[in-house]
Amino acid sequence: MANDALTTESPASQPSLALLFADIVGSSALYRRLGNEAAEASVGHALSSASSIVSKHRVRTIKTIGDCVLAALPNADAAVECATALQLAFQGHQDERGAEIRWRIGFACGPVVERDGDFFGDAVNLAARIADMAKSDQILTHDSSLDLLSL
Repeated sequence: MANDALTTESPASQPSLALLFADIVGSSALYRRLGNEAAEASVGHALSSASSIVSKHRVRTIKTIGDCVLAALPNADAAVECATALQLAFQGHQDERGAEIRWRIGFACGPVVERDGDFFGDAVNLAARIADMAKSDQILTHDSSLDLLSL
């Protein structure tokens, strides 16, 4: 695996990271099925659990947005390891309310701009679009990020 540092300098002197979006699949249906309070508890617990899982993989959870987690990783290998751990941790598991949380995950690597603890740039936007294309239990990335994998 590559270094443990969260950022490395790109040729343009911007930090280059792997940005990962993990989105809960079917959360709207979960709210309809369980009701607002129970669904919010299930989603909140899942997001908290996801943040704990990603923090173990040289990752920094940047923020949660609705039912989605955005995390910054040092490289593509760390993104794959983290995404896989997240998928496996929730596979076949139902919480006490009967909610089975499933994820669709996308990641992309590239230069980013950091401002006030948040990241912006093409890699962030690409990771979000890739996560939107993923189906339940999938981990997707872009060809340019595949080229960076040593796995």
